[in-house]
Amino acid sequence: MGNLDARVGHLEGRMLEQSEAIADIRDGVARLDAKLSDGIVRLDMRISSEVARLDDKMSRQFIWTVGMLVTVLAAVVGGLISR
Repeated sequence: MGNLDARVGHLEGRMLEQSEAIADIRDGVARLDAKLSDGIVRLDMRISSEVARLDDKMSRQFIWTVGMLVTVLAAVVGGLISR
């Protein structure tokens, strides 16, 4: 009977060690999840600011392009009218 108690005690000890290891793994995964979430938030903010900057730049370039087209159109119409 003593041998059985020793074996059960040994198994209980191993189960406790594995439970602690699983708890450590869960803590590690939770830390990684938090770290990844923070990184994604920072990346999202960075991408959003970059997209806003590019949108502003493209809007200005579009305005310049439309301005040039209107100027060329006015010159062509003026040339056709003067004939």
